[in-house]
Amino acid sequence: MAETVHKGDFITIDYIARVKDTGQIFDLTNEETAKKEKIYREGDEYKPATVVVGAGHVLKGLDGQLEGLEIGKKTRLEVNSDEAFGPRNPELSTLVPRNIFKKQKVEPFPGLPVNIGGQHGIVQTVSGGRVRVDFNHPLAGKNLEYELTILKKVTDKKEQIKSLFKYHLPKSSPEDLGIQIKEKIIEITTPQNDEQTRRFINLTKDIIARDILKYIKDIEQVRITDILDKTNIKLD
Repeated sequence: MAETVHKGDFITIDYIARVKDTGQIFDLTNEETAKKEKIYREGDEYKPATVVVGAGHVLKGLDGQLEGLEIGKKTRLEVNSDEAFGPRNPELSTLVPRNIFKKQKVEPFPGLPVNIGGQHGIVQTVSGGRVRVDFNHPLAGKNLEYELTILKKVTDKKEQIKSLFKYHLPKSSPEDLGIQIKEKIIEITTPQNDEQTRRFINLTKDIIARDILKYIKDIEQVRITDILDKTNIKLD
């Protein structure tokens, strides 16, 4: 009988995500496919992702369909827009004075991605002194389709911990963490040679510790330690 996944399982998934109506790929985990489809972006990471089933690590509409799937079987899953990036909100398509773009030394044109007041949007039209910008998520109102394979369950506690760090800190290198498990206590030492990662871990360690206690079985305490010495801190 084929092995299936359950809520709370750590699983590693490989997938291609498309807009259902157009077939446009907007996310994927395979570098070779990205290059073949000519959507490869230098600096992006293409590798299978480890997530916790039911933890909200993927879109709600996808998360709800993972439980019960077979390990190793390629599956096509559809995700309704309401459980993906939500419906389009007409009020988020607004007119922006052109002088705002002039201050930023930007010449607006349809399709231009912009950031105005901390909000990301896409220029729709340019007319006279006004520019219409759509601040909806680019995938709002779109139904999605996933071609997904669950490669394996992750049962090793150290690998589970690394996956939680990677989820909360995508640019981090969990392999550099020092991890010790003593009965029901986990001791984690931040990487001494990566000041930026240490800072991000310190900002998010409460959230990471919460998830470790919530999703990793038989753990009652988490200790995250930052070791500083002359090799990893500036003295001037």
